[in-house]
Amino acid sequence: MSRYHAQSLYDLLPAVYRQRDVEHGHPLEDLFEVLGGQAEVLENEIQRLYDNWFIETCDEWAVPYLGDLLGVRPTSGQQVSTRAEVANTLGYRRRKGTLAVIEQLARDVTAWPARAVEYFSLLSTTQSLDHLRLENHGTPDLRDGAALARLGGAFEDTPHLLDVRRIAGGHGRYNVANVGVHLWRLSAHEVHRVVAHEVDDGTGLHYAFSPLGNDTSLFSRPEDIGRPFDRATERNVPGPIPRRTLDEHLDDFYGEQSSIGVWDGEIFIAPEQVAVCDLTDWEHTVPTGKTISIDPVLGRIAFAIGPAAEVRVRYHFGFSAHTGGGTYDQSDLSGPFGAAALRVGTDPLQERPEGVERFASVGEALAHWTSMPVDERPRVIEIDDNSTYREDLAAIELPRNVSLTIRAANRRRPTLLLTSESSIDGDEGSELVLSGLLIGGQGIRATGRLRSLRITDCTLVPGRRLGEQGEALAAGAASLTVEAATPVISIRNSILGPIRAAVDAHVTIWDSIVDANDAANAAYQGLQDGEAGGIVEVHRATVVGSVRVTELRLASDTLFLGVISAAKQQEGCLRFCHIPVGSVVPRRFHCQPAVPEGTPPDQVERLVVALRPRFTSLRYGDPGYCQLSTNIRAEIRRGAGDESEMGAFSRLKQTQREDSLRIRLREYLRLGMEAGVLYES
Repeated sequence: MSRYHAQSLYDLLPAVYRQRDVEHGHPLEDLFEVLGGQAEVLENEIQRLYDNWFIETCDEWAVPYLGDLLGVRPTSGQQVSTRAEVANTLGYRRRKGTLAVIEQLARDVTAWPARAVEYFSLLSTTQSLDHLRLENHGTPDLRDGAALARLGGAFEDTPHLLDVRRIAGGHGRYNVANVGVHLWRLSAHEVHRVVAHEVDDGTGLHYAFSPLGNDTSLFSRPEDIGRPFDRATERNVPGPIPRRTLDEHLDDFYGEQSSIGVWDGEIFIAPEQVAVCDLTDWEHTVPTGKTISIDPVLGRIAFAIGPAAEVRVRYHFGFSAHTGGGTYDQSDLSGPFGAAALRVGTDPLQERPEGVERFASVGEALAHWTSMPVDERPRVIEIDDNSTYREDLAAIELPRNVSLTIRAANRRRPTLLLTSESSIDGDEGSELVLSGLLIGGQGIRATGRLRSLRITDCTLVPGRRLGEQGEALAAGAASLTVEAATPVISIRNSILGPIRAAVDAHVTIWDSIVDANDAANAAYQGLQDGEAGGIVEVHRATVVGSVRVTELRLASDTLFLGVISAAKQQEGCLRFCHIPVGSVVPRRFHCQPAVPEGTPPDQVERLVVALRPRFTSLRYGDPGYCQLSTNIRAEIRRGAGDESEMGAFSRLKQTQREDSLRIRLREYLRLGMEAGVLYES
């Protein structure tokens, strides 16, 4: 407590004045309440000023000023906090020119995992007797499968012949003066004790890690690097776990708090009961003496005998950003535990405060919510675990002027598999918010006079259901249908399938992916096939499929992969977007492909093809889903309004991070050395 608390200051007054103050109705006490409050503010400010002397505790605004004292100048378009860079600057300069400082610099500047490699050490050359490198053989060992698997990566140790092309341009690599800075754009996202999907093959022995039943590559959880300037190893970077690596180092990757874990009900299956197998065709049996086999490449589990209870798993999947339903920090949205009056959960190992009522499904919670008096109904229904809920939410009725939020607890990603289309029937002035959920099986339909529907940090599975190979089983089927009269639909930081909206709907999309599974399918249209939908605003999004709207009020920094048709061409604007040829849209500003007037037709065709966006993958469930390839034209990769990439991941500012790193490398590279930035994912 502050020394200048109002009561402590008031107690310093002589007793005679305090007695008179009581007789006159406590005016002095009220004055000291004001003085004490201001004294506490001043004391806190003094404490913050002291904290701002140190880079570890200072406010973010003070970081550039402390950096300026060390001569650290902010780079153009700086998007990542320079706190780590300023803190380590003196260490950089003491170790200037070494490989360790290049690697640490890359991590601090880009906030990505990094590994620096001097390629002269991987050259197959005649060695000096004064400096023998016994690990550098003339030819690779074909019996060493692990070494062969690392070929071309950041951790390879196989020698190569000389490559004289420049590494700075991304063409050459193995040369005396070359240093490669390998970066990992994908991160590993943890899912803890999620219900494994039982494969419908009649055996009862086969399961998929993904709750949707699709194959998914299991990623390793990167370990923290112990000390600054320590070199990164394979354990410190996120990446898919090969079968051979998991088999040889099972204890490093498998455990209750490790990258992978499997529970039979509440019982954790010990590592000595686990085998690693290729389960591509499910024909490999579990070895004698083992309980389960795991395939980390496909994310599959095979049991020797049927599990005794519900199978739950822990795993990590790779993805570019915190987009869609995920277990990332949403504390600013979810609020404290007590904010949710109705809670849903089925995981027996999930810790919960005593006395809190828990429902076994969202349907039960909604039924209880509906039975309560309108003025006593809580505003939030929260799911506090990563379970899978098969729900029949055929009709959600919202009374007049009532707001309801159905959300996941912070760092949770529950799965809702709808057995029928969920209909939200709202009375005038009502509002529904969906947050942090993974929803599959069927779509959502908004009807009645719902005032607004907000979808934040959610995934409405494109294609509704996924096959074993990850293919969409209902490709092009709508994830969201809006029939409500004059509703406002807000979609933020989400992934969803096609949208169908009435002509009076107003849909706003931010930092999201709208995926119709194919550019020929309709990603946005009216309630009837070929009909124009309502008013749309799109900011930093990737839209896979055609768009047919009444009015495209604004589109910014967006990748449209299908033809756009806007009925009102005199209203609205598209800026810094990719617009396919043949689109009928309002006025454009710095959009691609930009074809100068008078360009011959054959050159136009080549330009259109060259400027077509290319992705690591366009199949939902893949780690590189909707991630732009690194070898695309700068018009797309730097085509947004702030010179970042167009599309749903524009906010990551990946090009600015790379530019900042290249600028810093010039200061810390040895004379005559050349660095290249190489992306591992």
